[in-house]
Amino acid sequence: LPVGEGRGVRAAPSAPVIAGLLVDAVFEVVTVSEADVDPPIATLDRATAGVIRGEVMLTGRLTALIDVAGLFAALLPPESGAGRGA
Repeated sequence: LPVGEGRGVRAAPSAPVIAGLLVDAVFEVVTVSEADVDPPIATLDRATAGVIRGEVMLTGRLTALIDVAGLFAALLPPESGAGRGA
């Protein structure tokens, strides 16, 4: 989905399941240095912490980085083989 365009699905294959995220819009794509990524805050509940890879400050705003594999692992049943390590 090019920046500024409307809705689209981003596929994330994770054998044997193919899942996707419905994206309303992409406003910006940025490159972030690994050194700039902080761990998620310790006060996140366990479920949320499992899907947040880290946090980074972008243009003065704290932005969470989603762990897509962790998100699918949390949403799909374990027998699907999706998520981490699949």
